[in-house]
Amino acid sequence: MKNIWFTSDQHYGHKNILTFKDADGNLIRPFSSVEDMDEIMIDNHNKLVKTGDIVYNVGDITFDKKSFPSIMERLNGSHRIAFGNHDDIPFLVNGRWFKKTYVTRRFDDMGFIVSHYPLATDQFFNHRQQKQMHCVHGHVHSKSLDNPLYINVSVEVTKYAPVHMDEILAIIKSRS
Repeated sequence: MKNIWFTSDQHYGHKNILTFKDADGNLIRPFSSVEDMDEIMIDNHNKLVKTGDIVYNVGDITFDKKSFPSIMERLNGSHRIAFGNHDDIPFLVNGRWFKKTYVTRRFDDMGFIVSHYPLATDQFFNHRQQKQMHCVHGHVHSKSLDNPLYINVSVEVTKYAPVHMDEILAIIKSRS
């Protein structure tokens, strides 16, 4: 089986995100420049993800249309995207960087759904199996939701690197 990875909210090329702070007033992205941020995320990605691996980008991948094509050329893996609120969908689709595109992607047999937004729990209930699933999401950056059904894969909580499917499944098992 291929390795499968999840990541969200990279915001490649987004200079202003370097000024965003958490509830305690700390910068959520402690980088000296946007170029530094992008390079660290690319390096972290490529240290883990190999050429044949599958990567689910869970939205808000870029803010810079100029630099993004060269960034995608450098990122290992076969990419899919669940669009986020800041994604320019026509730009991303027309660039043909993503093998598949989604709003949400269900992994029923594994017990979770992928969505940029943390969905309402009734939106990820598996009616066929009559059980509650988990939601792998981004959007909230460094914030965490006080509900064990949510798994945040925003780069701020994953050390600016993708999360492997095995880790997602281990989290689900530990919370079930």
